[in-house]
Amino acid sequence: MAATLGAFEPLRGQLRIALNNGVTQDEIVDLFIHFAVYAGAARAFETYQVALSVFAEQASF
Repeated sequence: MAATLGAFEPLRGQLRIALNNGVTQDEIVDLFIHFAVYAGAARAFETYQVALSVFAEQASF
C-alpha cells in the first residue's frame, strides 16, 4: 500500500520487517513483478529500487 502511494520511507520499514520475519528477497522481487500490473511499471521500478537499497543494507549486517 505504501508503495502505490509513493511513501518510500514506510516501505523501507515494511521491507525490513518482512526480511526479519523470514520473507526472502526472491519473494519480495516477485511481489514487485505483480505490483507492476496494478500500479504501473514506473512505480514498480521506483519501489524496486527502494527494495534493492534495503537488500544492500541487510547484506552489510
